[in-house]
Amino acid sequence: MAQINIPLDLPKGVIIETLAKKVDQRGVPFDYFGVLEMFRKRVSDEVRHINELFPEYTPHDEYYHLRRLFSVAEVVLSNDVIEAMNATELFLLALSLYGHDWGMAVSVAERECISGLRDEKFALLNNEREDFQSFLNLEGFTLENLPHYLWQEYVRRTHALRSGQRVISYFEPIDNGIGEAAARICEGHWLDLKELNDHDKYPTNFSVLGELVNLRALAVYLRLIDLLDIGNDRTPYVIWKFVSPKNEFSKLEWEKHRALQPVTSAPYQEGRILIIEGNTDSSRVYAALTDLKNYCNHQIKGCTNLIAQINDPFHKINIYHAEWRIRARGFKPISIQFEFERQSMFNVLSDEIYKGDYYVFLRELLQNSIDAITMRRQLLLKKDVIANNIGKIEILVNRDRDDEISIDFKDDGIGMDEYVIKNYLSVAGKSYYSSNDFHKLGIKMDPISKFGVGILSCFMVADEIEIDTYKDPYLSEKNERLKIIIPAVDKQFRFEVLNSSNAKVGTTVRIKVKKSKLKAKSAGSDLDVIEYLSYIAGFVEYPITIVDSSKKAVILTPYSTEQTKAAYSEKGFLVQTMKITFPFEDAFQPHSWNHAYQFFSQKCLDLKEAFKIEGIEGSLCFLEIADNNLSSKRNYGETVSLIENQTGRLKIELFIKEGWKRSYFLSPLKKGFQKPRMSLFIDGILVEDGFKTLAESFKFILSDRQLNHNSIAPYLVLNVKKKFIKKIDLSRTNFIENEASLSDLISNSLGAYFGALFKEVDKSNIQDYVLKLSKLATNLGLTSTVFCNNIDRAQLPVGFIGNNELYYFQLSSQLKDTTFKGLPIHIKEFANSELESIFYYGTKSRPMNIWKGGPVIIDQHIDGNSRLNEIENISSILTATVNTLFEPTGIDFVTPPFNSCPFLPRLTDRLRKLDSEKTTKTREDFIKKLCEARQVLTEVEILSIDKILGNKVKGRLPLFATFPKPFEQYLAMSIDILNYRHPFSIFLVTSIARFVTKYPDKTFDENVSLLYHLISNLPFGGYSNEIDFDLLNKQLNKMTSIMYKLDILNEVINWEVSSSDFVPNSIFKQGQFFRPFTSYSFSGNALNLDFGVQVSNSD
Repeated sequence: MAQINIPLDLPKGVIIETLAKKVDQRGVPFDYFGVLEMFRKRVSDEVRHINELFPEYTPHDEYYHLRRLFSVAEVVLSNDVIEAMNATELFLLALSLYGHDWGMAVSVAERECISGLRDEKFALLNNEREDFQSFLNLEGFTLENLPHYLWQEYVRRTHALRSGQRVISYFEPIDNGIGEAAARICEGHWLDLKELNDHDKYPTNFSVLGELVNLRALAVYLRLIDLLDIGNDRTPYVIWKFVSPKNEFSKLEWEKHRALQPVTSAPYQEGRILIIEGNTDSSRVYAALTDLKNYCNHQIKGCTNLIAQINDPFHKINIYHAEWRIRARGFKPISIQFEFERQSMFNVLSDEIYKGDYYVFLRELLQNSIDAITMRRQLLLKKDVIANNIGKIEILVNRDRDDEISIDFKDDGIGMDEYVIKNYLSVAGKSYYSSNDFHKLGIKMDPISKFGVGILSCFMVADEIEIDTYKDPYLSEKNERLKIIIPAVDKQFRFEVLNSSNAKVGTTVRIKVKKSKLKAKSAGSDLDVIEYLSYIAGFVEYPITIVDSSKKAVILTPYSTEQTKAAYSEKGFLVQTMKITFPFEDAFQPHSWNHAYQFFSQKCLDLKEAFKIEGIEGSLCFLEIADNNLSSKRNYGETVSLIENQTGRLKIELFIKEGWKRSYFLSPLKKGFQKPRMSLFIDGILVEDGFKTLAESFKFILSDRQLNHNSIAPYLVLNVKKKFIKKIDLSRTNFIENEASLSDLISNSLGAYFGALFKEVDKSNIQDYVLKLSKLATNLGLTSTVFCNNIDRAQLPVGFIGNNELYYFQLSSQLKDTTFKGLPIHIKEFANSELESIFYYGTKSRPMNIWKGGPVIIDQHIDGNSRLNEIENISSILTATVNTLFEPTGIDFVTPPFNSCPFLPRLTDRLRKLDSEKTTKTREDFIKKLCEARQVLTEVEILSIDKILGNKVKGRLPLFATFPKPFEQYLAMSIDILNYRHPFSIFLVTSIARFVTKYPDKTFDENVSLLYHLISNLPFGGYSNEIDFDLLNKQLNKMTSIMYKLDILNEVINWEVSSSDFVPNSIFKQGQFFRPFTSYSFSGNALNLDFGVQVSNSD
């Protein structure tokens, strides 16, 4: 060693001495110690800037900190491990001990360069200015108002990469291999352990200076050495760096406690254990050290496992574990914390379960308070103690600080003791209300809380939670007033016993909401606590008082007495209650309020009275036009127009708010606290996405389908006990499964109510009866199906058009015949005009006034022409009646209304009245039957093909029917009705049936997917209004070719469909396309006085 010149300023010890010995043995010309000494000088000179940014922590000069790391390395690694390394490995380890925290030293000038204020050359990270700006945006700050602690946090996060960048830059003129290796080791001390398993970045045989070095092992060694340099004044810095970057302790506070001694080691079995000694008289310091202990133990275990996986005989860590001997002086050490992979679980809760809703913590705290109060009342009731004066929730909002909002959430519930806190509050996913401890109490209570994760939602907006709780001494053997501070989601609880002499039973949770977190969630920097709780707490049985600066509000159940409301008003509280009558001012624009009250009256159904079931309450309200001489006009946009029946003149136009149009009733509102039209509450609290479940339950009752409802949407609020819900999601904002009994209960109860309303309608004048039924169904927002299902079948109205007559009506009980002819398909708009004429104008309309084909039954919905909602809905109701009582059995043709028009098909030739409800075979059995081309089908079966097969291919197929003479040879009438007896139609039905049977999944393969596409895009019966026969035949030939490949057909069939296959005049040529005849108008057309006469013969 005589020839090796060790610089005097390098630390004395095993690492430097062993390095000198190994260098001497190698005898290479590279000046290991000269390079190391120059690097030491450079780093030592710059690390002093660490204390410029972190003045509250220990000095980072070379003599105080960097030299000491070499001594710590000897304890952590042991002489055997150090001796086993080669010269270059020891050299790189020494470099990284000096350089790993170099990136913590960021001078004022460099900070200005990072932020873009200066352009001087520094070893900035790639895209650092953009990344720094992203960091600012995420934290909700600008450069102008950036607090000092965020500079510290940014440097902490990036310091390892910055150290690596500086090392690379320093060694670039010396040796790139050294720079790259040392940089990776420096960066590795900060990476996740799993990243060190990357063999490309951390190989075990990286070549430097002619020797193979184990970069992975060296990164692990540095990681442990840096972490375990925790003695004396070094402790607060280590805790800040690794465990708690938002730790509040100052350097002076730590110096007062001086909790830990430097780490030592002792023999243990075949290896060693590390020993950390210390003591403290502070419970908060003790808890912080426990956090450090847990982190260190996790890292030691991970590092030893990583080294063991390498299986390199020259690199071992013979540490079994670390033994922590921290003595508590003057207090009882209690270590409590949430137990799970905390940060990962919290991210799941925040993003996936709560969907980033920054208000959700208020709902969770509210639910906890309700359960605590209910439990206390039930336990006292069990002991025959009157508890009527228990049940208050108080919220105090303090906005005195610029950077945070303090919210105290207080209740007079049962309170918590140490056992509940330690075994339930601190254990995420373990709910007290689902435990044996709770069930042993034997009380009648169905708690809201279930999952045991609600308290964690507070950390979405806050860094710290304080809890002050005192359990009811009458209900607990051990009743101490406890104060718990939870400094972060993954940190130890700070636990303190307070004086209980004047303690009030209950719990107060203080949340210090950080405005920066609100900004990061695009929530602005404010919380409207009153508005939000008024929005979600509509049926909570306990009063909720909120004091927010100068604003005072109380939220009461809608069934509160006027005396209760007045008492709060006298105390200066704004009383907020959920509306159970129609909310005119929420639905209409302000300038239409007066007219809304004038022209509309409301009907409200008390759901508690209607259902007569314990645990269900609420209201269903809808509007009726107050004047029978007015009707609602069919219009679009956010308006409702009322017109005079006899004159058709506009009486008034009212403007409504977005989303309150009837046609939007089952559509969700925009996000925010917009008052919902349809709300579901569970145990008093709004289930925000429960709208979807209500919509599912009500979709066949209150709908925007089948009937035209261009008027005001009904208003529905429903509060049910949780027992009616089978399963709710973790965020309590929606249902995973809806209890079928709730849906059935809603449907059956409302159906019975609607049926009673229909029964009350006067039937003395059948025409007035039909109009009144339509108005009632329109106002209620019913589907035509529900209308038919909830009215006495004998009282269902059937509509007819007779020869040369207006409409006339009969009740189904009055029908004498069992077969009827139907309304021609292509002229229903004329029938619609006739409806409007008969009900409001008393005049006949052409051409129906010359109709000779009657009587015919109205079997089609007539839409799109009447100005009045009620008129369109009459045809819907009449059509639904036919679908309920009858079934089609054929088709025929009649003469058109004008001489120049083609013959008209009637969708139904014969209608057979059913003595009971229709029964049908299963779809699968019917499709199997269709697979056989020679199968004989009834006319009823043929007329159902389009619906059954069309549903399978997710497209619209044409109506199939048997064409009567003299049209039996034709393939099609217009482009929407095909003759089933034509060979092409049989082929089409049979091949499609075989295809959907063999390949029910259209994603099966490319050919299957293409065939589904070709079938669903056939021009027959779909939304197409034209046919190009050349393209159609190519499409058909492509289909048959694919079917042959898929073994659906035995041979390829080339079809040639042309215009001659269509009933004459039912299509006409326009350019290259053929279009269906639709010009049934008076323009240039002479009326056919034989309009409606049957021209076909049925066998």
